[in-house]
Amino acid sequence: MIFLAAKTVKIEEPKRSSALVRQETIASYLFLLPSLIFFLGFVIYPMVLCVVTSFFDSTMNRADVFVGLANYKELFSDPVFIGALKNTFIIVIVSVPVTCAFSLWVSSAIVDLPEWATSLFRCVFYLPVVTGSVAVTVVWKWMYNNYYGIFNYLGKAVGLIDKNLSLIHISEPTRRTPISYAVFCLKKKNHKTLVHAAQFVHKKQR
Repeated sequence: MIFLAAKTVKIEEPKRSSALVRQETIASYLFLLPSLIFFLGFVIYPMVLCVVTSFFDSTMNRADVFVGLANYKELFSDPVFIGALKNTFIIVIVSVPVTCAFSLWVSSAIVDLPEWATSLFRCVFYLPVVTGSVAVTVVWKWMYNNYYGIFNYLGKAVGLIDKNLSLIHISEPTRRTPISYAVFCLKKKNHKTLVHAAQFVHKKQR
C-alpha cells in the first residue's frame, strides 16, 4: 500500500513598503475625518457640556452660578424622573436577553430556507431599523388612541370590550405597557438577526 503525503506549501504575501502602508493609513484617516468631526462636535462635545452645565444654575441674562449637586438632588426627588428611570432599567433588563434569544432563534430558522426566502426575510426584518423613530412613535400613538385607535376598534369588533378604553400611550414617561416593551425588543433585535444569520451562513459554507 502506497501512502501519498500531501505537502502544504505556505505562500507568503509580498511585503508592502512602509511608504505604502503609511499612505494607506493616512487615506483611511482622511476618509474617517468627516464622521469623526461630526461625532466629536455633535456627540462628545454636547455630552461633556451637559455634564459641566449640570453643576451650575444656568439662566439667561445672567452669569451661571455654581450649585454643586443641587440639580441632581432635585432631579432624584422628582417622581416623574424616578418613574422614567425605572422604566429605562426594566427595558434594559428585558431587552438584552429577549433580543439575543429571539434573534438567534429567527436567524437559525431562516438560514435553512432557500436563498431567495432568506434574502426576503433579511429585508423584512431590517425594515424597522431604517424606519424613523418619530414615524414609529406617531403610528403607535395612533394605534393607542382612545377614540379612533385600532386596538379599541378591534376590541369592539370581536366583542372583547363594549366601549373605548383609555389606553396608555407609549410616549408617557412614567407608565409603560407590556406591548411597549415588546415593540422596543422587536425593533432592536432586527440587526442582531442579520448578524447571526450571516454567521450561520458562513459556518454552513465552511
